[in-house]
Amino acid sequence: RKWRRYRRRRCPQCKAAMVRLTEAEDNALLEKEQQVEERIGSVDYDVWNCSECSYHFTLRYPRWVTNYAKCPQCRNRTKFSTEKVIERASTTSAGTALVEERCAFCRFRREYTKVIPRVQSSSSASGGSSRSGSSSSFGGGRSGGGGASRGY
Repeated sequence: RKWRRYRRRRCPQCKAAMVRLTEAEDNALLEKEQQVEERIGSVDYDVWNCSECSYHFTLRYPRWVTNYAKCPQCRNRTKFSTEKVIERASTTSAGTALVEERCAFCRFRREYTKVIPRVQSSSSASGGSSRSGSSSSFGGGRSGGGGASRGY
């Protein structure tokens, strides 16, 4: 994966070697929304520039683990959510939480109430008991190696 991102590239127009711009240099060639995505860390952009003919192109690398998602309004990966518990869930009833979604690029904002499922009570009767101190989670059957068997 790393090789694919940082490998040498040739200009599709003049076939000269291209240079990957530094983070400071590539900001001048990125759109405003791309700069925001890069600043908040949801997407990383690489800009490749040809020193011969000044042709350039941009490659997008979304982060795998991030708190940001695609905004339904501007379509950039700049939406984030915060959740505030209003009523905690218990073993007898569900709870509620207030979810607020906002975009770091556009003016998108949405609030809604989310249901938190009931807490499942843990049962002390789960699992088997054994007098000898050992138990098995599967029972019966034939034990032994795989492969061909004669079945006598």
